[in-house]
Amino acid sequence: MSGRFVVIEYSSFFAVHDTRTGEEHPMGDGVDAIFSEDCEPLSPGTTGFTDAWQESLNANEDETLEAYFPDQFLVENSDE
Repeated sequence: MSGRFVVIEYSSFFAVHDTRTGEEHPMGDGVDAIFSEDCEPLSPGTTGFTDAWQESLNANEDETLEAYFPDQFLVENSDE
């Protein structure tokens, strides 16, 4: 899986890493549940869990930037 955003699993939390800037931000509540393309529930530790999150986060870069990296979102979307 390639893309701008990578999900990193730490011992007590997950984080979003922006490969362009090197910045990282913890993911909040609700990160422990996501569904596969086949609508199967995935949870931490199951095969495909981080890949599913990465696919979701990379599907809309602007939305992910705005949610996790708002300062970078403003820089990349300024009209100046």
